[in-house]
Amino acid sequence: MIGFDGFEIAEWMDLSTISQPIQEMGECAVEMLIKKIEGKIAPEKLTLPVKLIQRSSTERFHGKQEK
Repeated sequence: MIGFDGFEIAEWMDLSTISQPIQEMGECAVEMLIKKIEGKIAPEKLTLPVKLIQRSSTERFHGKQEK
């Protein structure tokens, strides 16, 4: 199981999550909006890096081995 957005509760629950650069996303959105308001060309899409924070919810399961 995996979460998205890197919420703090995911750490408490030991849930793997995808962390996004929220502040950078906001900064880019504002810059793009200002360009559009000023009549300048702004990109329609922007790709920012995300980070996988792996915790126990995505660990490999090692079931009970028979003797």
